[in-house]
Amino acid sequence: MQGMELIAKTRHVLAIAAAALGTVFCALAAFDLTESVCRTQGCALFKGAAIYGVSLYWFGVAGFLVLGAALLAKGRSWSRPAVLILLSLALLADAGLLGVQALTAACMNCLAVATLLGFMGLMVFPLRSKLSLLLVFWAFFYVAGLMSAAGELLGPVPFYGQADARTRIFFSPTCPACAKLVKQTVAAGGLNADTALFTVAKNDEDARRIARLNAAVLSGQDVATALETCFDQAADLDALPPSWKIRIDSFRNKSFLARSGAKSIPYVFSDAFMFTGEEKAAVTPDAASRTGSGDAAPAASVSAPEPAESAGSAGPAGLGAPESALKAGETAQPVAPASETSPAPVSASPAPQAKDAQPSGTGFLPGLIHPSNTCGYAEDTDCSK
Repeated sequence: MQGMELIAKTRHVLAIAAAALGTVFCALAAFDLTESVCRTQGCALFKGAAIYGVSLYWFGVAGFLVLGAALLAKGRSWSRPAVLILLSLALLADAGLLGVQALTAACMNCLAVATLLGFMGLMVFPLRSKLSLLLVFWAFFYVAGLMSAAGELLGPVPFYGQADARTRIFFSPTCPACAKLVKQTVAAGGLNADTALFTVAKNDEDARRIARLNAAVLSGQDVATALETCFDQAADLDALPPSWKIRIDSFRNKSFLARSGAKSIPYVFSDAFMFTGEEKAAVTPDAASRTGSGDAAPAASVSAPEPAESAGSAGPAGLGAPESALKAGETAQPVAPASETSPAPVSASPAPQAKDAQPSGTGFLPGLIHPSNTCGYAEDTDCSK
């Protein structure tokens, strides 16, 4: 009996501590003092969310304060029922908010508050009671929110360049279309600070070539030379088993492509240019320069799809604007400068571009000719035929 009483007292104290911590955290969040730990898109999306002009964080402060006071009043006739009712209502409301975030974007601050609420539920609700079913219901949405946040935080991993480079190219070593695009980029001097390359392994052959590519660069070989060897299908590469890191990085890159709506590779994300077929249109330097500062400006995502397929559209985290992709066969149109608060309008009439003209503006990417033998990145696809 003494052991059970000790466990009950410990759970009660931990619930009070969680209520105090929740009060402090919500107050800090209400004053925008937790932005440094909130690194997901949902933080900006739900920032300023309010009911009748009152921030949701202030509702959190009030809720945790009342729960803490009720827990401290242990022994009074109203204390226990009040705690159970208030905590049940809080978990139901939090489940709804977590569900919205699972479908949109996760907010790390909100997940922190949810963690404290869930912990209080574990400490307060009687074991094997009907209230435990409410906790299970809440946990479903909590896990969905965690998965959404994890998918965003575990972003793509570049082989070359920075993950937030203005132009990002996803390629596979055994994809002829990828080889053509990457070689064009290298030949035109595109290996610079504005460009990042991301490797995608469709099969074991890709994984081995990526392993050899990484080893060659780490040994001091020039990146351009290492890429040339990587794409040479006739090259006699030494057997080098790919590490788990290479497979995990490739999986993260595939996951990013899947979330972005990409169907095939090569796939290009760029906040400076849009391409389709042999035609290209440049976003003006003024519009492109604002993209990185958080103002609304167009960003382009390009894949090399089959003629009948759409390239899809996507918006990688951090660009601050939705990304658009042009379908193969459509005519690229010049984009006018964007205003400070709205996306740039697109001209109503097509403006054909010269095939050998280089796009103007900031950033870099060579003209891209879309071949028909593009690769599906999610399975072992033979792209050599």
